[in-house]
Amino acid sequence: MPALLPGHQANFDTLCRAVTNGDAAVVDCQHRATGESVAVVCAVNADREYELVPLAMLFAGDPYELLNPPSAEGGYVSADDRAD
Repeated sequence: MPALLPGHQANFDTLCRAVTNGDAAVVDCQHRATGESVAVVCAVNADREYELVPLAMLFAGDPYELLNPPSAEGGYVSADDRAD
């Protein structure tokens, strides 16, 4: 199973601090590649005139239908494996 990218832990830590401090928001943004409207979780940086720091996008559909979770044995659990 691939490891998380180094920036993922830093972004998650930033998200946790923002939520704890009440400095988090869900913002409607436009995805540059598709033009679609997406919900984005942002930290609000008040040190820079309320700069929004995007950290994650929320799922528009059912995440259980979109993702295969990690398997305890390594790799990922496919939809076929979960159907049993």
